[in-house]
Amino acid sequence: MTETNRIEFKRELTRELDLEREVEESNAGNNNDTKNVGRLVGSLSEVKLTERQEKICVILKENPLSSAKTMSEVLSVVQRTIERDLSYLQEKGVVKHHGNTSGGYWEVINKEQ
Repeated sequence: MTETNRIEFKRELTRELDLEREVEESNAGNNNDTKNVGRLVGSLSEVKLTERQEKICVILKENPLSSAKTMSEVLSVVQRTIERDLSYLQEKGVVKHHGNTSGGYWEVINKEQ
């Protein structure tokens, strides 16, 4: 991933998360059962995730072949932090890795299926 692509990807991710945050804030005063309905319905609304973990899920949905190293560069954290987040996401059933460690791919699981 080139530096230009990485910067553009960060911008796009930030825009998406800002939109999601706006929707959540606009629903904050709404006390009905549909307040969590949105683009990330399913396992992501059932499990409490950090903003970084949500970004990881977005990245994996867009590119299931993403590596921890690439995600660490995009999210400006060390690789071990991404690995720890991926482990947590797997533990909670939010993501699943298929194949071997060097050549597999990621699947973001929607529990409503």
